[in-house]
Amino acid sequence: MENKEYNSIKKNLVSIVLTNFNKEKFILEQLNSIVAQTYHNWELIIADDCSTDGSKEIIRRFIEDNRYRKIIFLENEENLGVAKNFEKGLGFATGEYVAVCDADDVWLQDKLEKELQFLKKGNYGMVYSDMTVVDESLRIIEKSFMQKGLSHFCRQKDESFYELINNNHIPGPTILFRAELKNRLIPFSKHAIQDHWIAIIFSIFSTIGYLDVSIVLYRQHSGNMVSARTFSPIRLILKKDKIFLDKHLNLKKKSLLFLTDLSNIKGTDNKIMKAINKKIEKTKMLVDCLSDLKEGKSNFWIRLFDLWKLGAFKEIFQVIYFKLF
Repeated sequence: MENKEYNSIKKNLVSIVLTNFNKEKFILEQLNSIVAQTYHNWELIIADDCSTDGSKEIIRRFIEDNRYRKIIFLENEENLGVAKNFEKGLGFATGEYVAVCDADDVWLQDKLEKELQFLKKGNYGMVYSDMTVVDESLRIIEKSFMQKGLSHFCRQKDESFYELINNNHIPGPTILFRAELKNRLIPFSKHAIQDHWIAIIFSIFSTIGYLDVSIVLYRQHSGNMVSARTFSPIRLILKKDKIFLDKHLNLKKKSLLFLTDLSNIKGTDNKIMKAINKKIEKTKMLVDCLSDLKEGKSNFWIRLFDLWKLGAFKEIFQVIYFKLF
């Protein structure tokens, strides 16, 4: 479904790629915040991943009420998952720039204007910003996601590949990037959220800038894929449930598949490829060690020593945590 009553100006055009899955409760607020932007040269691509609630009808009514806008509505015939759904939407983007958009957030009015100005001034390939964390009713929980919502293990505002391969601290709903590099992103790994994939690919092939202002209201609710809850080592110890090891082990197995996809990206230099392969080795050994712990095998100290020889200190911390707690 596409509006025809629109003449696209591709120069300086921002393609907003919005992914949706069952967000009927929130999506209209996000759509209205896009229309309210002070920067007007945009197109909107909405990729719906087989929603079963009323969100698709809300989208259709919104398109009907905004016929003068270029809006493309893609309805998947089968569920693709978040990253692949974004990839499909990206394929329809015709703008010079691409903005990542989640259906349950709200953009401040000058979001696009500020980011585009910052990107051009710094000649970055990609930019991101801070967010304000809010509840379902948009009441403020934390004024800064970057200050309160990230793990203490992250090195905030470090956009290097060597940081992002270990810790992704870039808020996906704030990402804006140059579309000329979008072919570097495809195919997306289906084993990670699109935010991390975009950030790490741009850290390899381009430059990333951080705009130190909050321009997105990041809504927290029961359906969030990423929580902005303040990191707490005490809660990590006291609140661990009985199946936490299983959850963490599955997460690391998925991470291993993500790293394998990353190793297949063409054009990476030898230094980057060496770092990817080393990370794969560390993660594989971590998976083996956690699997042994789960099965009660007795070679714990041998596995720990092997990790130490690799310099896998973060992985050692995880193993000790599950051994002790």
